[in-house]
Amino acid sequence: MKDFFYNSLSCIAGSSVAGVLLFFIIKQWLGTEIEQRTKHGYDRALEEFKNNLILEQNELINKRDREIHADSKLLSKFLDEFPPRGTIQVIRMASGRIFYASIFELLDQLTNVWKLPDHSFFDADINRALDSLLTYAQTFANELSANTFPKNGRPDLYEIPLERKNEDYENYQQVLNMIYAYRDQFIEAYVEFVKIARSKLGFAFQD
Repeated sequence: MKDFFYNSLSCIAGSSVAGVLLFFIIKQWLGTEIEQRTKHGYDRALEEFKNNLILEQNELINKRDREIHADSKLLSKFLDEFPPRGTIQVIRMASGRIFYASIFELLDQLTNVWKLPDHSFFDADINRALDSLLTYAQTFANELSANTFPKNGRPDLYEIPLERKNEDYENYQQVLNMIYAYRDQFIEAYVEFVKIARSKLGFAFQD
């Protein structure tokens, strides 16, 4: 189409100097017009791309803010149910062959409720720390359940039967050591989970 227009101008102008000059001027004008329109289209496409990129970034920021807010609420719920100075402290200070029933209740709630999907965190590092805590809680609970029994007349207590201590002290001591080894792993996992969660959530948790 462009060549046809140029050819038509050449026929009209003939071979005169004026015609050649007119042809050159129109050719330059067309070239400039095409270049400007092309540049305008490129600039418009670039601006549209930049705007879309900003919108996507803002959406990602908003999404992360919502996730931090949800994780902060979930952490607050966790610490309400398992405060460091509550039954966790009772577990930490336990010794001997007798254990409070509240320890079993805490471990049961932790391993059965907090493994459910609606108790998972958006943050992958926090979730991994929670999974580790749940694993150690289950191991500790299993060891307690296998070796302790309700104490007669005391529904709030469980015990390793005294007969086991008298009949086979070495085995009794091994069982006791195993229970407290798992207890220590559980407490360490609890402390690590809380530390990671508070660190990752930062000021959002303090609000």
